[in-house]
Amino acid sequence: MPNAKHKVRLTKSYLENVRSAEHEFTIWDEAVDGLHVRIYPSQKKTFNVFYRSARRVSRRRAIGTFPSLTVEAARKKARTILYEASMGADPFADADVSRAIPKLSEWWEIFWSTHITAKKAKSTQRSDKAMWRKHLAPTFGRCFVDEIDTLLVQSWHAKLAHTPGAANRALSLLSTMMTAAMRAGYRATNPCTLVQKYPERRKQRLLSNDEFRRLFRELEFEAEQYDVGTATIIKLLALTGARRGEALNARWSEFDLNSDAPVWRVPTEHIKAGNRYGTEIERFLSVPVCQMLKDWKTIAPKGELVFPSPKDPKRTRYDLWVAWRRIRERANLPTLRLHDLRHNFATHALKQGFSLYDIGEALGHRSPMTTQRYATVLTEQKRKIMAQVGEHLSMNL
Repeated sequence: MPNAKHKVRLTKSYLENVRSAEHEFTIWDEAVDGLHVRIYPSQKKTFNVFYRSARRVSRRRAIGTFPSLTVEAARKKARTILYEASMGADPFADADVSRAIPKLSEWWEIFWSTHITAKKAKSTQRSDKAMWRKHLAPTFGRCFVDEIDTLLVQSWHAKLAHTPGAANRALSLLSTMMTAAMRAGYRATNPCTLVQKYPERRKQRLLSNDEFRRLFRELEFEAEQYDVGTATIIKLLALTGARRGEALNARWSEFDLNSDAPVWRVPTEHIKAGNRYGTEIERFLSVPVCQMLKDWKTIAPKGELVFPSPKDPKRTRYDLWVAWRRIRERANLPTLRLHDLRHNFATHALKQGFSLYDIGEALGHRSPMTTQRYATVLTEQKRKIMAQVGEHLSMNL
């Protein structure tokens, strides 16, 4: 049975007085096993009953709302449902037909519009869609949402042991879908909760000073022989710790290059998880970075995009992969990823004595735990990180 920590003998007076402050929560009845009340921030109080169907599928069904349904009437209903289930019948079999519990493929379409496109960055949307098609749809797509159990999930996860990273991320996506299905009333439990993730080795490739100089020599060569724009984007990533998507989608209106403290204000729509937290990043710029952008602006195609597509100035560049592969091979850095430049920036900031929290704020990390634990970092401290680390890295070239 789901968590039954909040267990009391339900009474009319108790339910009249109990209230939810911010989050919905559940109170279980001591008198009838399986009967519980969901209390919402709106103060709506709904009686539900938890049972297992003839197929041994965990079910939770709403049976009425307090005070329209009294406690005694709710207990009577719950006892009837539990008795029928114990005799092998499914008390809500007819209701299931009318409610049309969806298959996971149908639930994915709903989940895509209500959770993924509404709350996740474009790059994460693409990776989630690929994960669904490759890893989840083939195994679970035809299953009804309430038929997926822990045994099935464990068996599927075990078959992906050769790709532990992909297996873990696919499991996380499935778990989020199951939690959303619980909130919609299609399930009583999350079958992913007890499935252990595989241990993963973190990928991180930090650059020595000599490697950093080699990389920038090849970026200069790239600018002379191929494309100044591509070279400028990669330099921007290396000297600010910005994410690739933030640079590719940048607009000139986001930059203030002429103030005493030059800054790049990255809007929420260009930030990973930006929709969820709703705050822009103030990314202060070092003198070398500011000058680099001013130089690029004099030769860049006219328009609002900082780094438009070479083929269409009104569209953003799609990717840097071809150029990046060419650059890193010439620099003899074949395993270096673009995202490693962000880790490299953070490592240099740490070596110079800045705290992990201040570095996270300067780079735009969006951990809710960090946000709750600390107050907002001072603007001056963020400016110092960007100026000091950016100039330090530039001096090593």
